[in-house]
Amino acid sequence: MKGRKMQYRYRCSSEGEVNNGLKKSCEFEHAFDEGTYHCPLCASIMIFVPNARSVSQLLQAGARKEKDKGQ
Repeated sequence: MKGRKMQYRYRCSSEGEVNNGLKKSCEFEHAFDEGTYHCPLCASIMIFVPNARSVSQLLQAGARKEKDKGQ
């Protein structure tokens, strides 16, 4: 049995109006194999959306928890 490829969530990077103002915004998201993609709706670059908290977010949450303990 072959292993299943990991898929990652990507989101369109555009902000504001796209396609010469024909769309007010583009919020396209989709799961793809790891790679570089362009939005199929507006051609902007797709950016990786992490599905877990980053190390920085984990450290900040721990610091907040410790601070709240002390009060």
